Amino acid sequence: MKIFNHDIASLVRRLRRFKEEVVYSVSSGISEMGEHDLARINSYLVAAKSFKAWMVAQPILDLPETSPMEIELASMPELSTIENDDLALIHNLMNLTEQELLSSQSARRSTGLISHDSARFDSYIIKMENFLVNYVAANAPLDLPESSPSFAVSGQGRTGV
Repeated sequence: MKIFNHDIASLVRRLRRFKEEVVYSVSSGISEMGEHDLARINSYLVAAKSFKAWMVAQPILDLPETSPMEIELASMPELSTIENDDLALIHNLMNLTEQELLSSQSARRSTGLISHDSARFDSYIIKMENFLVNYVAANAPLDLPESSPSFAVSGQGRTGV
């Protein structure tokens, strides 16, 4: 996919890394959300919000010689199915966030986000945070002996060099 906004390209790159971490997390293959994975996911959401805040706080650059500059983003690799319903929802919301960013009006700018796209991004992050606090923390773990496991384990993350 081609976009023109180098800030969005960097934010999407970060979101893709976070999605991969979710898929290969220890909790991805079970129905329980481990405390370490929960802490990591919360840190990813904080990092995404912080980077976005930094993006919109920067001046809109005057790039008369280089804008519009096409930035080619590789397709997101297909990742394994996630056993954990809670992580699957977070992963799906991250996918939606990425698609909305890449398809936004802001993706046609060279930098930053227009106010409406910025507000939309904030709403996606808030929904993920609210889900973790108001649902996962209140309802996990669930005992699902008859239906879990239903998918193969996603496998280890990248190891070594």
